[in-house]
Amino acid sequence: MSRNGTGKVSTQVSWKATSKAIEHHPLAQKGSFKNIGLSAENLVLPIFVSDSRDANLVQAIDALPGQYKFGTSSVVDYLQPLVNSYDLKAIILFGVVERSTSEFKDTHGNLGDAVNVDLGSQTYTNPVILAMRNIKHAFGEKLIIIADVCLCSYTSNGHCGIMKLGSDGLQRPEAELSHQRLAEVAVSYAEHGADIIAPSDMIIGRIGPMRRALDSKGFSSVPIMSYALKYCSAFYGPFRSAVASVNADGENPPSIEAQHSEFPDNNDMHQVVRASMLPSLSVKSPAPYIDRSTYQLHPMKNAAELLQIAQKDVQDGAEYLMVKPSTCYLDILQQASSQLRVPFGVYHTSGEYCQLYYAANRGALDLSSALEEVCLAFVRSGAKFIISYFTPFILMKLKE
Repeated sequence: MSRNGTGKVSTQVSWKATSKAIEHHPLAQKGSFKNIGLSAENLVLPIFVSDSRDANLVQAIDALPGQYKFGTSSVVDYLQPLVNSYDLKAIILFGVVERSTSEFKDTHGNLGDAVNVDLGSQTYTNPVILAMRNIKHAFGEKLIIIADVCLCSYTSNGHCGIMKLGSDGLQRPEAELSHQRLAEVAVSYAEHGADIIAPSDMIIGRIGPMRRALDSKGFSSVPIMSYALKYCSAFYGPFRSAVASVNADGENPPSIEAQHSEFPDNNDMHQVVRASMLPSLSVKSPAPYIDRSTYQLHPMKNAAELLQIAQKDVQDGAEYLMVKPSTCYLDILQQASSQLRVPFGVYHTSGEYCQLYYAANRGALDLSSALEEVCLAFVRSGAKFIISYFTPFILMKLKE
């Protein structure tokens, strides 16, 4: 971070590659992720790819307004103008298993890297793998493909690894088995076109086995972007609905649009007071999402412990680190990015996206001004890249 002659903080931040994998990565040589600020090079767009048999699927996501699920072919059509006209440089891919395929989920998440697997009525290939093939064919090195690696979309229990039930009744990861399985998925994604591997499972210790597996298969130049500082958060709700990562009863909570508003009689102050307490929103959903608190970070976890976790990921081979969610943890981002010599980024989560979207949609704030303020806070706190559902909006603004 630097200041110009006016004393203002400059949004142009640069960093030097800190590992051999980054330094010699062909896309990194072209300046990707190097000039930070509100620039196309430092924005990453999350993309949801469905395993629907309709490769041309384009389906709105109810819980995440303005976002869509794509088929493995239509995703290329969607990306064409963003890449060619608006200079989109990077995407991160998430697979979505539709209900028609969900019966084939298992405890090991074998759909996560399936290629030409016979499911009886169809020959199945993971949607992320199919999409990467098509995207790489269409754009080559013009677009960085980051592949999210996790098992939660593909396991029958909705957890991020291979689990075991503890004596306390809580599900906990089988570390060694989970590490091995996640490494297998990472290698498969690298084989099919991933430029960067991004494990989001938060099962401690998986970076080392994943790095060794990639290296052993000839992918030493494929960096790992670790979700090192990913918290157990309430801000993931819309995302989990989008990828069908549902609660134990198999039902998604209602979208924000489905929740009724309170319209009190303004002449009855008791009703006004009651309405201000948001009674329709104050009761926690009776069917909560799957509890991942046994392996995701608790919001109250000591900052020193968090830095040790991040440092261990770097030592084990992670070349990029991420903080998720973003706005509630800028203090952690600032501390970690100032102490560890690797590029840090933030994931502006689905819940954070919806905060701004609904506020702007109701006229409570100007989206462009608010989003610029938020992104500058990310940069000021040390972010080198920003993963955001607002990426197309920002790219449009950069062209104005």
